[in-house]
Amino acid sequence: MAVLEYHVFSYCSNLKTLVIPNTVKIIRERAFYACSSLTEITIPDSVTTVERDAFGFCRSAKTISIGAGVATLGEMAFYRCFAVEQFVVSEANAAYRSNRGNLYSKDGKTLLQYAIGKTDAYFVVPEGVTAIGVYAFDKAVHLLRVELPKSVISVSGFVFEGCDALTDIVFADPTGWYAASSYADWQAQNGTYTDLSDSSYAASYIKEWYYKYWFKKV
Repeated sequence: MAVLEYHVFSYCSNLKTLVIPNTVKIIRERAFYACSSLTEITIPDSVTTVERDAFGFCRSAKTISIGAGVATLGEMAFYRCFAVEQFVVSEANAAYRSNRGNLYSKDGKTLLQYAIGKTDAYFVVPEGVTAIGVYAFDKAVHLLRVELPKSVISVSGFVFEGCDALTDIVFADPTGWYAASSYADWQAQNGTYTDLSDSSYAASYIKEWYYKYWFKKV
């Protein structure tokens, strides 16, 4: 079996243990969607592609382990895995890495997914990160404050959706940011400039317009 097909195990709410054969190469969209009793997800080295929403709403998974062969993670591959406390990535993986339990691109420049099951109230994005990925902090309900270093120059849409407790987003370099109302405008650097120097304003503004604006620094 090389492919686990679309929705093959979705909504298997009684599935508590998952062993993916090392013959599997592709995990299709929503293959394990809403397997709400899984407490651990281990993706073997044989897997190269995990499609969009493949493990979305696996709400009990505390640890997600990613094997050496995974080269492509689809958007929202682990969407709203509410309990996840750590991502563990094989050191041999050429595309991704983990840092303090959070998921990054291998070069460390893109924060792809914060482990939203953590109960920390504060998080400082490491210096050197340049981009915050789509839905990166989605439903991180315990966070009160997030600090972004000077190296961050882009914040994707939907990043802080559902972060209801978040009161401060601190931009180390708050000037020169613009908000774009679509991904195309964001890419083309066509948007409205906004001042993000007030951390409480930045939090309320970004949370309020999470569904509409993408942010980039020029």
